[in-house]
Amino acid sequence: KDLNLHAKVLFEEKKVDTTGLGLFDEEMSEEEIEEEKKEAREFFRDLSNKMPSDKYFLSKDKMYAMILIKPDFTSTDLEKSENLFNDLTQKLNQKLGPNVPYQFSGRYVEKIQDKDQFDRDIAKTSIISTVALAIVLFLGLGSMRAGLFTLVGVFMAMGMTVGLAATVVGRINILTGFLLAILSGLGSEYGIHYVRKFMRELHGGKTREEATEVTYISMSRSLLSAALTSAAAFFILGFSDFKGFSELGLIAGLGIVSIYFTFVCLFPLGAKFIPLKSERNLKTKFAKILYSFPFKTKYFYYYALLLPLIIYGLFQARFEFNFEKMHNFSKKTQDTINLTDELYGKAITPSAILTRDKEQVQQLEAWLKNSEHKEVIDQVVSYYTIVPEDMKSRAKKIESIKKDFDKVSPKKFQEETSLKYGDVQKWLNSTLYGEEVIPLSLKENFGPEKNILLVFPKERQGTYDAISRYAGTLNHAKKVFPGMEVGSDTLVFSAILNHIINDGKIVLIMFLVGAFFVFWPDFKSIKIAMILESQLILGSIILISLMGLVDEPFTILNVAIIPAVLAAGIDMGVHQIHDEKEHGEIKFHETKKRGPALLAARRIAGPIHLGMLCSICGFGALLFSEAKMLQGIGWISIFGQISMYLVCMIIFPTLKDYFYKLKSEKQ
Repeated sequence: KDLNLHAKVLFEEKKVDTTGLGLFDEEMSEEEIEEEKKEAREFFRDLSNKMPSDKYFLSKDKMYAMILIKPDFTSTDLEKSENLFNDLTQKLNQKLGPNVPYQFSGRYVEKIQDKDQFDRDIAKTSIISTVALAIVLFLGLGSMRAGLFTLVGVFMAMGMTVGLAATVVGRINILTGFLLAILSGLGSEYGIHYVRKFMRELHGGKTREEATEVTYISMSRSLLSAALTSAAAFFILGFSDFKGFSELGLIAGLGIVSIYFTFVCLFPLGAKFIPLKSERNLKTKFAKILYSFPFKTKYFYYYALLLPLIIYGLFQARFEFNFEKMHNFSKKTQDTINLTDELYGKAITPSAILTRDKEQVQQLEAWLKNSEHKEVIDQVVSYYTIVPEDMKSRAKKIESIKKDFDKVSPKKFQEETSLKYGDVQKWLNSTLYGEEVIPLSLKENFGPEKNILLVFPKERQGTYDAISRYAGTLNHAKKVFPGMEVGSDTLVFSAILNHIINDGKIVLIMFLVGAFFVFWPDFKSIKIAMILESQLILGSIILISLMGLVDEPFTILNVAIIPAVLAAGIDMGVHQIHDEKEHGEIKFHETKKRGPALLAARRIAGPIHLGMLCSICGFGALLFSEAKMLQGIGWISIFGQISMYLVCMIIFPTLKDYFYKLKSEKQ
């Protein structure tokens, strides 16, 4: 209608009102007529620029062309995707030869690239974490046999974890596969505590049998509390509706149980092979640094200086909602993805909406094409878009326009409109067509009942805001048109996001409540349980701050393991309090620079430092991954260990001793 109206402005002698509303009863002035013609010419100029000049997807410089291939299987079938990719590569190389470059793009290819990247990352991080663990254990424990005992225990526990995962869950997915590197670091801590306690008892004058018995009873009880806390934190993830979280939590929880059970069974045998080394042999340069603990009660006021830094970090912390940034594709691949978007001009994968009947599909199409949704919806296509029902009435209108068109000279037409006369003539001479000319491959998109609607989003679905806007429109449509069903990656991703956000709050609350009911019976004290709960809360705050300080964002993947890394770190607080209770109350004036809490921290500092370093080796291996999502898990895990160390070994013991000192001075 707009095209016809503006054509009349340019080519009819009588004055035409382009509003089409008959608002002007009076004669139009020359200025008004010229203004109308100017507007009409701009309309045609814009139309000319928008008209496709070729039936192929070509780049603006005509240097690149794109062909769309529609496989008859989903992109989640990696085996078929890989076979298709290899077959196409072989055939194209034979057909095109070496002089015609080409590049594959799209989610079928991206899934393969992700898989290949993860395979490389698993191999790389496993080697790095194993080598780093071996070096740290041998140097830190001062004995090859002690280090070997710990490594053997870790490997046995990992084997048990894989076996339990295969039995209970049935598989290990990409995310849980990297847990083995993380759990190996956490598992080393159990062996370290047994070895260091055993060596301390030997140096205290006990026989090997006596040292084995004391160590076994003391450390098994202490480590049970730590294992229950860590395992509970992971198992709580199992209550999440999001399968990725629930499987991760279940496998990791089984891993912690396996680690504890393995070392409990293995230690009595391992104690026979751990050599008795003199203190001098154990105190290597590495060990001296590792076992040092310089923190004293008088540093209390210096720790207050950390407060502004923590607050600043909290304000800098951010959540990354652009999920495309979780990939780490090569520059060449990313450039190809951008070029593909430019060539196609819209989302390649539309949403498919199944409606009840023909009437609903037409009503829904009109609703989605409403100007209210123009910022979200790019294009809506139904079978009736391609084969309009009013073809006969349209043909009559076209015939009427053709008669007017034939009266205009080609030269004048092209000068006024910038459109090619021959192209327009060809359009107007198009014959009436119906269902018989539509290719089968196109018909199949709309289903046997022709009641499927294809919807293309305006924005690339790579950010949280874009996903939320598009998903919101589709969900609103489901309310307005009951009975329709939507098939869309966006709705799936939106549901996952909502699960993560909602489940995350529930999981964190359940974790804190669950941890309290582990601490309380273990220490038989509500006060101590509340202290450990406070350490968890403060540790999470410092963790968020550290992520903000280094500008490392939270993502839908790394945020899931926050309870797990906090649970792994709270072991330090558990061991510190157990040691403090074991040695009893000490008169502050007798300890000079440290009170009972810091003295307990100092006594366990060696095993804690070595265990933390082993955990960081396991976590830190992920920093060498190609995938950014795994690097993010590595960062949050490392910062989780650091934040819990600051809280459990420095801040809380210093605060306790400071107030203990004030109490002693008053007495």
